[in-house]
Amino acid sequence: MGGYAFMWKAKYDNLSDNLDRQKEEAQALLEAEQKKVSDHEAKAKLDNATQAIDHEKSNKTIDDLRRSLAATRLSDPGRRNGGKATSPTSDSAGIPQTEAGAGELSAELTRFLQIKFFQADTVAEYANQCYTFVVEKNCGIAKDED
Repeated sequence: MGGYAFMWKAKYDNLSDNLDRQKEEAQALLEAEQKKVSDHEAKAKLDNATQAIDHEKSNKTIDDLRRSLAATRLSDPGRRNGGKATSPTSDSAGIPQTEAGAGELSAELTRFLQIKFFQADTVAEYANQCYTFVVEKNCGIAKDED
């Protein structure tokens, strides 16, 4: 029986050593993966903060351009100075040519076009932000670089 106990003890020691080694390897691997996760989270937070700053800058630029455009009366290059509009205008269509000045559009048409410009700017900015988030930032998911 002595030989059997000795073999069992040797086998147990070998299994115990293997288990300890596997625990150490697993712990090292876990720590490495946790560091990667931590690094990716920090990068994602930085990217989100940067994107928020960029978003605010874009909004400020758009607002500045909107104010500038709102203060500007649009004109039709097809109109000639002192001439009539390229298409007939009525009182309901806006300010007549003589009141609006040579080539200037009516206040109503100018406002309508400004609204459409603003909407187009907003859509373009959102599209740009979506592109940045999806394509350049991979939806905030860090790409595995290993």
